[in-house]
Amino acid sequence: MLAPLARATAKLLISAERNLVRQCANERCGHLFMDTTKNHQRHWCKADCGSHVRVRRYRQRQRDERASDREE
Repeated sequence: MLAPLARATAKLLISAERNLVRQCANERCGHLFMDTTKNHQRHWCKADCGSHVRVRRYRQRQRDERASDREE
């Protein structure tokens, strides 16, 4: 059952396409994916991962702003 997956993985790792394999930039995910975009600048395995990262950054900025307002 795992043999076809292992075979496909080995074939990918020895091919020129191995340079397209990326790890998701979402620290809570870490999945591997093939970046087949035109400029090879993709960061996330799926849009949801990017959305989660952006929401966390936004909420952190909001908390930081509230904390700095309280200090003044």
